[in-house]
Amino acid sequence: MGTDLKSVPTQVMGFKIITKNKTFLLLSALLLLYGCVPPAEQEAMQKDIASIREEFGKKNITLYNDVEGVRTRQDKTEKSLSEIRGEVELHTGKISSIIEDFKTQQSKVENDIADIRKEVGTHSQVINTINGILEDFKARHDKTDKEIAGIKKDIDLQNKLVAQVADELRREKAVIFNSLDEIKIKMSHLEGRFDESKFDAQKAKDSIESVQAKSADKKETLDKFAAIQTTLASMEKRMSSDKKELIDEYTAVQNAIQTKWTALERQLSAQNEKVKTIEEKASLLENDIKQQKESITNILEKESKKPAAMSEQIDPKTLYEEGRKYVMEEKGFNKGIEILRNFIKIFPEHELADNAQYWIGEAYDRQKDYERAVLEYNEVIKRYPKGNKVPAAMVKQGMAFYKLGNKEEAKILLERVKSKYPDTDEASLANKKLEEMK
Repeated sequence: MGTDLKSVPTQVMGFKIITKNKTFLLLSALLLLYGCVPPAEQEAMQKDIASIREEFGKKNITLYNDVEGVRTRQDKTEKSLSEIRGEVELHTGKISSIIEDFKTQQSKVENDIADIRKEVGTHSQVINTINGILEDFKARHDKTDKEIAGIKKDIDLQNKLVAQVADELRREKAVIFNSLDEIKIKMSHLEGRFDESKFDAQKAKDSIESVQAKSADKKETLDKFAAIQTTLASMEKRMSSDKKELIDEYTAVQNAIQTKWTALERQLSAQNEKVKTIEEKASLLENDIKQQKESITNILEKESKKPAAMSEQIDPKTLYEEGRKYVMEEKGFNKGIEILRNFIKIFPEHELADNAQYWIGEAYDRQKDYERAVLEYNEVIKRYPKGNKVPAAMVKQGMAFYKLGNKEEAKILLERVKSKYPDTDEASLANKKLEEMK
């Protein structure tokens, strides 16, 4: 095995191991008994003792090697655990940093949301006014649409009625023309019959005169002549009556035509009035839409000009000093924050904009709202990287982190101030704070 029994420790992993001294005592006891044993048995006993001793030595060496192996593995395990602890601590630090960054960003988002809500609240009245105008416009537009739909329906009905009247007039016209043609034919027949009767009467008269010239009986001739005249008068009377009937029929047809045309003209006039009404309502609707658009445009223009108008009326330094005074004298932090935020909103490009943002952070810092202070100081660093308040904001942000218990982040920021802005009052202050943290 290569391991001497002498080098085996007296106690391994809580178990007692027999050492050389204890083995000597055991062998001494056996030798006392040895003298009482016959030589043959003594030799066998010596062999057994040697065998036991050898086996016992091997087991002790094996046990020792096992214990050493366990110790080696334990050392490796402890080393691995130490490395794991180091990695866990490293990752814990990174996670803490990530959590802090997340908190910072979360607070930033919450701050932005608060600003957005504030702006929405500021313009809510304008939005409500516009919504009211739009709702009123929509209601009137819907009402006008319904009226136009009704008028269109009436126009369609009128068009149908006009079409029906036109068809009826066409039919009546055809009937009238047929009637007129019949009347003309009848009158032509009557005139023909009248001419024929006149011709017959003249012929009869001529015959009578001829007979009268030849006949001596004048009385008979006169009677025949009287009879012929009576016949002619009757025929003329009948023809006059037929002619009157034809004229009356023709007059009735003309009156019917006139009545139909008068009704049609009234319907067309009513339709024209309704069309005129539609045009007037459409014109009113167009003017209404134009007025609503102008009203909304005027409101939006007034809102868009408010910041510019305010910037013209307000002195920026006066507004800044007023907000800063509220914070410096600690007489109204919320009021000071509100004034400074309005200053940044109205004068975003002013040279004091970064100072205003710095004093917003200072307001939260003095109220011991260090988390919010960290966020506001960070706005100075992020939005105004070339501003003269960046070093002071970094120092203040570092101290706010320190007050929140984040010592490592505080040290990083303060060291950054020293390296980035050496030979400045802020660098001296950062160095002083770092000394105090030791």
